[in-house]
Amino acid sequence: MGMKEKLMKKFLNKSNSYNFYKEYYERMGGNENFDANIELQTLKEDFENYKKATDRSIKSYNDLFNTLFLDLEWEANEVLLDMQILLNELIEFINTVAKRNDIKWWLDYGTLLGAVRHGTYVPWDDDSDISMLRKDYIKFCDVIQDEINHFGLDDIITVGYRARNIDDNTIDSFIRLFIYDKNKQGRRIIISGVDIFPYDYLKSYDEDKLDKIYYDGKIKYFRNIAKNMDNKKALDILYKDVNFSMEPTKYVVPGVEGAHGLRNMYKLKVLESEKLFPLSEVKLLNKTFPAPKDTDYHLYNIYRIYNKIPVNVRHHNRVIKYRYLDNRKELFDYYLNRLKEVNKDYE
Repeated sequence: MGMKEKLMKKFLNKSNSYNFYKEYYERMGGNENFDANIELQTLKEDFENYKKATDRSIKSYNDLFNTLFLDLEWEANEVLLDMQILLNELIEFINTVAKRNDIKWWLDYGTLLGAVRHGTYVPWDDDSDISMLRKDYIKFCDVIQDEINHFGLDDIITVGYRARNIDDNTIDSFIRLFIYDKNKQGRRIIISGVDIFPYDYLKSYDEDKLDKIYYDGKIKYFRNIAKNMDNKKALDILYKDVNFSMEPTKYVVPGVEGAHGLRNMYKLKVLESEKLFPLSEVKLLNKTFPAPKDTDYHLYNIYRIYNKIPVNVRHHNRVIKYRYLDNRKELFDYYLNRLKEVNKDYE
């Protein structure tokens, strides 16, 4: 028996459908007429028919979702709505810090998508994303903890970073702000969180080579940080390797700390600076926040057909843990009022 036949036999012996047919033929009087190739082809046809039926079912659910979430008026209910209201106030606090330090920023990714497509948060969303150009991002990272302390919010706002594994080390990637609750078991429950991403100007590029240059620069940058290289020096090397610029150029790309490029969630896209800047504004819940100049252009480059509900819906499920906190409503009121007190003089 050749290798191909051995693999076929191994595969078929593990197939429940194959064994079902085999046992059926044996019960019907023997298996002398049982041909593995014919039965395998039958299985393939059964699978294709099953897949077609499943695809039709998925499409019908997707069509229903698009009707429900795009053509009807939907609002988050109490628990999720509370999280989104608190998110909005946490973003407003970031806006307060930005105004005090002359930092430019904008809503991005799912948060921008919700503001544009739904006029509020995506109906099932329980986190938020914003972005800044590198100069502003560096300044923000430098001042945010001092600003939190200045406003007396260090007991409720935690500054963190997205941990990334590189070789045998764990390094800090993009910055994040969280409001946590520590439950009775000592676990921290995220009640509100904002991810903040940098963008970089790009001087010029070769379209055929950029993906690899960007990815190689990213890995080298992370490894340099893992070796405890000074962050500024590591960034200087990255800028030289990938041809980035701190000063405005014709092109801009998401920073390497995010989820773009080879082996990542989003394909790397070179964006035209004039399509993103100067910034515009969009409404999110009851507030107005900065957004890219051409939101259609920006969202298309991230999601392609963004004005419909995708087949695969991603969410963090933070609302599930928040829902079962014993003192959920008291926590919401406390955190919201603390943030509002700080933000009211800067709105």
